[in-house]
Amino acid sequence: MKKFAILFAGLFLMTFAFQSVNAQNTASVTDASAAANIIEEISLTNTTPLNFGDIVANNQESDIKVASTGNRSLEIGNATLLTQFTSHSAAAFAVTGQNNSTYLITLPANGVVSLSNTNGNDIPVKDFETTGYSGLDGTGNDSFNVGATITIAASQPAGLYTGEYEVTVTYE
Repeated sequence: MKKFAILFAGLFLMTFAFQSVNAQNTASVTDASAAANIIEEISLTNTTPLNFGDIVANNQESDIKVASTGNRSLEIGNATLLTQFTSHSAAAFAVTGQNNSTYLITLPANGVVSLSNTNGNDIPVKDFETTGYSGLDGTGNDSFNVGATITIAASQPAGLYTGEYEVTVTYE
């Protein structure tokens, strides 16, 4: 009888152990939060144009570089770089936006930009580079310079060659 009581008690406990328990199947909260932080729009201004200065084309293709630091150099060829008429300069840009923010600079790829005039002999611009970037300061200001290299043809026809290129800044 004692064994029967123990067996009965065990079956009784097992029956209740396998019974499903009805738990709460939904919950809600009424104080969930949301937020939005609107920041200053980023803007970019070209304050100084990129200028390769005066160049005398000779009988050999030549690469002339204006570094983003402002230095001009003859990289390849034998063109003559003059300083008596027009000075050369790296391009300068001013950036404004949200205080203490960082941003990315996008420069043109090679083969996209050229300088042209009415004679149809374009001058390709390549190897764009930048220096001076440090991110927007506590007042939301920064500046940087852009340089590049041009390739003039042997005996490139004389004339003023101009062109435009795109520089983009984007918040990180």
